[in-house]
Amino acid sequence: MKVVFMQDVPSQGKKGDVKNVSEGYARNFLFPRQLAKPATPDVLKEIAHARELEKKKEEQQIAAARELASKLNQFTLELHVKTGENGRVFGAVTSKQVADGLAAAGYPVDKKKIVLHDAIRSLGFTTVAVKLYHDVTAQLKVHVKSEEQA
Repeated sequence: MKVVFMQDVPSQGKKGDVKNVSEGYARNFLFPRQLAKPATPDVLKEIAHARELEKKKEEQQIAAARELASKLNQFTLELHVKTGENGRVFGAVTSKQVADGLAAAGYPVDKKKIVLHDAIRSLGFTTVAVKLYHDVTAQLKVHVKSEEQA
């Protein structure tokens, strides 16, 4: 009996796969748990339509990520931090502070997407990678300045 898997089933198939399985396995295990449906023309059309919608959605996400990446490549984020003697930074600039600065500037980016191998501990310019999508990465310039103390 041909079935279309609606979810991943270990050692059987992945979601959307059409596979031949025994009738008892399908009727007694797959169908009651809604892991699969019979491979009828209507179900196959439904699966093809769902794949098409998913592909369009992914293309839109990639286009949005590329657009944001081009904006971030040209943007310089200025962060003001407290400093001590000789311009040494108290603490460090973390990915959360960079994400907060970007959000304040109108570029909402999750802090987990900001790739900082080590926290920024010095004043000046630093280039930070921002991974926006699988193959889309932006290079953000971060300018760390001393906060004016009263």
